[in-house]
Parts: sequence; C-alpha cells; structure tokens
Amino acid sequence: MANRCSTPSGLSLPDPFPVPASWKGSAGAAAFSACGHYRWWLVRPCQPAGSAVLFLGLNPSRADGERDDPTLRRLRALAGRWGHGHLLVMNLFARVGPDPALLRRALEPVGAHNDAWLATGLAWLAAQPPAPCGPPPRIWLGWGQQGGLHGRGEQVLDGLRCWGGEVVCVGLTRQGHPRHPLFCRADQLPQPFVVAPPHVSHPPLLCHPPAAEQRP
Repeated sequence: MANRCSTPSGLSLPDPFPVPASWKGSAGAAAFSACGHYRWWLVRPCQPAGSAVLFLGLNPSRADGERDDPTLRRLRALAGRWGHGHLLVMNLFARVGPDPALLRRALEPVGAHNDAWLATGLAWLAAQPPAPCGPPPRIWLGWGQQGGLHGRGEQVLDGLRCWGGEVVCVGLTRQGHPRHPLFCRADQLPQPFVVAPPHVSHPPLLCHPPAAEQRP
C-alpha cells in the first residue's frame, strides 16, 4: 500500500507516523492528545493466535489503555470469535465523548493528527503476515448512521481505496453506512463491505467511443 492516497473526493492520507511498539505487544494500550480531548488509537489483544483487524468506528467513548467500555467489549468478543488475535481501534472522529452529539458542537471533531494515524494503521495492517489459520488481516467498518456527518465517512472510504485486502462490517443501516457493532447479535458473522469506486460522470480517458460514433 502506498503511503499517500489521493482521490477525487479530496481525502489525502498523509505519510504514516512510526508504528508504536505497543501495537506489536500483547497488552492493551491507547494514545491520546496532550489535552486528552482526542484519542488517536487503541489496541487490544483478542486471543493468543490470529491475524490483526483494524476497526474504524465513529468516535472514542470512555475506553483507554486499560479500561474497556461496552463498545470495546463487543469489539473484542466479535474479533476473537471471528479468529482475530489483535484489535486496533481507530475512528472517523478522534474527539472523545460518550455522546456522539458532541461531534456536531465540536469545532474540530476529526482531530489534527487523526488522518496521519489512520495512514499509520493502514500501513501497519498491510504489513501484517496472515495467520496460519483463520481470516487474513482485514478492515472492519462500524461507524453507524452518524458517519455521514461532514461527509467524513465518504472521505475515509476514499482513503481505503488504496487498501487491497478484505473490508467487512456487521450489516448496513438504511442509509448504507456500516452498522455499529452494538446493534448486532453477539454471534454475528462478518459481512463483506464493498468500497465502491468514485463516481465518474464521464467515460474514462482511455475508453473508445461507440462504433457508431467513430469516423472512418
């Protein structure tokens, strides 16, 4: 995967930061901004063996390096059930808050370093070896309906077009957003999520015109 991905909708993922050593360990960890208002990432082990999975949610709640919240407990249970050994959690919006309504009031809900950490997560996941058995390293989307705020969900999907592996979810909302994991069964299996190509209003430059329009 390239370090930089630029797409028609405008999301350009900056060069990744160095991968934290804790992403390779067997203990939980998390990274916050100096002010504590933004959580850039959180990592948890799920089981002794298994591939890595990168979960992309809406925004962080109360979970930190040691404490789980209801969403994280569901994530760990599902990831382990699916055969993953390592869970990396990131979000569309890095602003911490148990009430997603905060995102509409926050001046900077995404966070200055969030996209660079997303690029780091994608690069790290792409470098992970497959497990001897079970699923390959993959991305799991689950930001729910409010991922449409400020068009952020579509921006991040643009960045994911440079990921060549599997993308899954636990279902879709009526608006087509990947469903939040708290709104699914505890034994839910992953479903493929298709990252559609960008909308093109004209034929590609290399397309030939229809035969009827060709001149002799």
